[in-house]
Amino acid sequence: GTVVAVKILKYGHAHADLMHRRFRREARLLGELQSPYVVRLLAMGDESGIAYIATEYIDGQNLSQFVRARGSLSVETSLRIISDVARALADAHPLGIIHRDIKPENILLGGPATPPDQAFEFVKLADFGLAREIDQTNSMALTRVQDFIGTPTYMAPEQWGRDPTASARADVYSLGATLYFALTG
Repeated sequence: GTVVAVKILKYGHAHADLMHRRFRREARLLGELQSPYVVRLLAMGDESGIAYIATEYIDGQNLSQFVRARGSLSVETSLRIISDVARALADAHPLGIIHRDIKPENILLGGPATPPDQAFEFVKLADFGLAREIDQTNSMALTRVQDFIGTPTYMAPEQWGRDPTASARADVYSLGATLYFALTG
């Protein structure tokens, strides 16, 4: 059989309806976004009150783990990683999809390293749980005004202001903060 990554959402949470709608949105957006730089959606569903999303499994590390293990990365390695994430965003943004949580933990480095001096073969962007569609008011309704949208260390200033209309520029800002992390550890 094929090894997959499974993300589950159990019901019973205080904001179960909102969480379930966000979860379904994440699956739908992943299904729409066909990019070699984004984890691929394999299946989604609901079994016995547990919603799930199955994606391709990436055998490797996330960028945060990789930097913790190796220390700050070279300019060449950092740019290779960031360029592939930028390609993922270049595939997502024209579809109106804003990730809103670009950070080292959501950047997966995987595959057998070739040539052997490389530490990973490919880069994939994961976790579209906070993503939204630029031109869709339904998407904005899934983020409450009092919610922070993203991870504080990597958030764009407009996300700190809890601006629900944060655009693709917020992803670019977060990508720059992630590059800084890769270069400095």
